[in-house]
Amino acid sequence: MLWAKSSNKVIMEETGMDGKLVKELVKFGAVYTGPPQDAMDKKQSPVKAVRTMQDVELLPGSYVRVHAQPKRCLSVYKIDWSARVIRESQDFIVIDKPPGVPSLTTIDNGVECVMSQVEKMRNISLMPTSRLDVCTAGVLIFAKTRDFCLKTNKAMSERRCDKVYLLLSERELPRGEDLRSRQDLQEEGWQDAVLEILDCRCLLTFLQPFDLKQQGGRRKVFEYSVRLITGRTHQIRLQFAALGAPVLGDTRYTPAAGLLFQSVDDAIGDGSRVFGPDPDVIFLQARREGAGRGRS
Repeated sequence: MLWAKSSNKVIMEETGMDGKLVKELVKFGAVYTGPPQDAMDKKQSPVKAVRTMQDVELLPGSYVRVHAQPKRCLSVYKIDWSARVIRESQDFIVIDKPPGVPSLTTIDNGVECVMSQVEKMRNISLMPTSRLDVCTAGVLIFAKTRDFCLKTNKAMSERRCDKVYLLLSERELPRGEDLRSRQDLQEEGWQDAVLEILDCRCLLTFLQPFDLKQQGGRRKVFEYSVRLITGRTHQIRLQFAALGAPVLGDTRYTPAAGLLFQSVDDAIGDGSRVFGPDPDVIFLQARREGAGRGRS
């Protein structure tokens, strides 16, 4: 007969962690467990591990993974999430996401993000329809029902939803659609990334905490309204940087300003030779997400 054992106790015995720390890691969603597998099963299929938010009983041979140093986001506890609700119905809730907070759970932290905090506030379960970068602020829609989630995701995949962003940059670009693609890159598996610059206007404004020595303590910046047509990872940030107009505050992609496809070989790998550190806050905000123009 196989005897089950407490997952918390297994972790303490195998890692030497004290019980309090193990309970905290479980609470944060930094622990994953999976059923026992024999040698043949492990070769044929990967372990089906799930996030474990409580102490569970494990059989001998069970899979356990612990993220001992989860990345924290303590600012979530200082935010009045009820004041961040823009609109709500029986099908969805729209949140004004603050910068510096993950939209969704991360692999090592299932609590300190926008969705988990809103779920806790409303005591409901939510489903994501999109996500924003940690450093990006603005409109974020969560589905309350599976039907709304499926319909919204389908509309987005068919490009029947408008996603409009505001951003600041120090370089002026022409209005219109921007398509960065090349046939040989498509053949290698690269995907098109399309956006449309709806408007661009010049501003003269004080900006903190940036260097204010330019133009007698002021700097010339441009405010853009951009419609995102495809939804690639970090698309707006990467495309504006590639065009030589990085988003203000974007320490990651500013070093790559002006880097187009002819220099793509320089960015192979993890990008460490090209990109900088991740920013906490940048001048990029999601302003609208919904039915496309001319559609209801």
